[in-house]
This record gives sequence, structure tokens and C-alpha cells, in this order.
Amino acid sequence: MALLDIRRANVADAELLTELGARTFRATYPTTDQQELNEYIATSFTLPLVTARLRDERSSFWIATAAARVLGYAQLHCGDVPECVVGPAPIELARLYLEVSAQGSGYGFAMMTFLIAEARRLERRTMWLGVYSENTKARAFYSSWGFSDVGTHGFEMAGKVYDDPVMARTL
Repeated sequence: MALLDIRRANVADAELLTELGARTFRATYPTTDQQELNEYIATSFTLPLVTARLRDERSSFWIATAAARVLGYAQLHCGDVPECVVGPAPIELARLYLEVSAQGSGYGFAMMTFLIAEARRLERRTMWLGVYSENTKARAFYSSWGFSDVGTHGFEMAGKVYDDPVMARTL
């Protein structure tokens, strides 16, 4: 396993994050209705939207590379918090995606270690996330990090709202 480098993304990375976000989202949800998936990607991974998210001072994006190859990215966000998240000083792990070829290699562990340290550096005490109920691989990964179900929140995809589990843990 090559050493993982994690760096903060900036507006110059918007095109990279647009493409990487769309690709990793599609790979994560291959069994989802393809029309819904295509519509979600077409509206959620646009260059203007990703650029705006990169400019949002409440968020930080992180790009993970190894051996000069981009393997994944993450987003931490300090914003609205579902009522089911009751811990102090919450921060959302809004996105954590790895290329399929990098999964199971320890890079997810390295990214989560980094993200928890970053949240602590920001003096956050609770980390929460929403996860697709049928994404058992992600749910198992988050559970192994001490996240547990605390409720649900709505996730809109192609005009449909899904009740996704919310998981949280103390930092």
C-alpha cells in the first residue's frame, strides 16, 4: 500500500471533484434505479454546484492521493443538524468516497483517522453522517469506527425523499 496523502481541496479542484464525485457516487450505488441515479448525478455533481460548495466556509473538502493517483475525497460540514443528533459541537461527515479499486486497502482507515483528527482540531465533539440503509458495506465501516444509529433524515434523490439512517459518535 502506497502512502496516502490527504490535502485540503480548493476552488481549483472543482473540476476534479465534480468528476470524482460523480464517478464514485455511481460506483457506490450501482443497483439504484439508473434513471434516478443519472438525474441525481446530473444535478448534484455540476461544476457550479461543486465550486459553490468549495467556497462555503462551513465546509472543508479533502482529496486523498497515493502514488500520484487520486483515490478518494471527503467533506466535513458544519451546518444544520438533524434533531436526532444530540451530542455537543456536531460536525457532519457529509461525504467519504473511495474509488472501488482502493477500497479494502486501508485507505478508508487512513482517511477516517485523518477526518476525526481534523474534526477534533476544529473543536468538534460529535461526528454524524447519513448513510443509505442498504449500503451495508459503509454501515459496517462506520460501525467499526464507533458510529451507531441515532435516527433518520430525509435524502432527496430525483424528486423522491428517502429516510436514511443517521449515525453518530462522540469524538
